[in-house]
Amino acid sequence: MLDYAREKQTYRNLWLEDLNALAEIKTGPYEAIFAAGIISPSHANQETIDLGLSALRQNGIMVFSFNDHALNDDIFMAKISELKKNKNITFLEEIYGDHIKKLDLKATVYVIQKFS
Repeated sequence: MLDYAREKQTYRNLWLEDLNALAEIKTGPYEAIFAAGIISPSHANQETIDLGLSALRQNGIMVFSFNDHALNDDIFMAKISELKKNKNITFLEEIYGDHIKKLDLKATVYVIQKFS
């Protein structure tokens, strides 16, 4: 996928990292971060949200999704509860719908804004 993305020349920065082992994102700050289909019990853990938020500029937007597996996992849902209590974050959207139709797997897409 990285080779394909390089060919398209759409992104300024591309790198391969294990998000579960990454301590910080060294580039940024970003105006927006999109992490749909990445954060789940079988991929990047729920702390990936904090990693993204740390690389987001003030008033920046982060979009991420939790598939049904994450939505049924107490650890992942505790992260959503924690974020909703954070006065520096606002949830702009929460939309539940199809994720992988052939597996009858759905997901919630969250759109949040960081204020500081």
